[in-house]
Amino acid sequence: MRLIFLSLIFAVPVLSSCTMDEGREALTTAKNFVLDALPDEVYTNGVQAEPHIVAEAFREALTIGSDAVTTNLGSLNGFYDNPAVRIPLPDGLQRAANVMDRLGLTYLSDDLVRKMNRAAETATPHARELFINAVSNLTFADVMTIYNGPNDSATRYFESVMAGDLAARLRPHIDRTVGQEGVVLAYNRFMDQVAGPLNLNFDITDYVLGETIGGIFTMIAKKEAAIRTNPAEQTSTLLKEVFDKREGFVNRAIDRTVTGANEMVRQND
Repeated sequence: MRLIFLSLIFAVPVLSSCTMDEGREALTTAKNFVLDALPDEVYTNGVQAEPHIVAEAFREALTIGSDAVTTNLGSLNGFYDNPAVRIPLPDGLQRAANVMDRLGLTYLSDDLVRKMNRAAETATPHARELFINAVSNLTFADVMTIYNGPNDSATRYFESVMAGDLAARLRPHIDRTVGQEGVVLAYNRFMDQVAGPLNLNFDITDYVLGETIGGIFTMIAKKEAAIRTNPAEQTSTLLKEVFDKREGFVNRAIDRTVTGANEMVRQND
């Protein structure tokens, strides 16, 4: 362990006698050496980032994540081409479709599924503002509870505080786009030719709304877990400091080492 921190201490005098680029390269070399040599138990049990940094990073992560999800799902084929959230036929209609597909009527169910997903894609961007507001309203205590919780704790928090508002915000857009995309027409055609005898009491708008909200939260949870655990998703220095425990631990070790070395130099002068 001493060898690890000695590499940082010895890097400090080198920095004083070289150019900015050379100094940056020397410090990077020392840092990479520490990253490679550092045992897991050291950084997992090491000093954590300051709470206010954690709060700032988590707000950034939630803003980035919700923005990415609503943008992706709200694009063409955002729902339709994503197996995790693609809106299927409801169970009752699917059973009818399975029978009628054998008779060459697959195009009816395909058309209905495509149009339902188009309606979800059109409505989803209107959820973005609600997520941004929810993030801005997080208290420090909320953030720390979420940060120390499981990988989907932010998603569960969002569901608890904004599911009703999200339904109210998206419903008029779903209502409008269901008509614009011809969902009701496709549904009625499907029922007339395939599922009419089932006498299903089914509200297509309610169904698309529920599936849209469920899909949004599904992808928010995936994005949250990715930011917490995947270095490739930690796209800023702040996110790396908080969520990449090895990187954050070494950065803090460097700060403490450089500060201590500078203090020694000052005292010797």
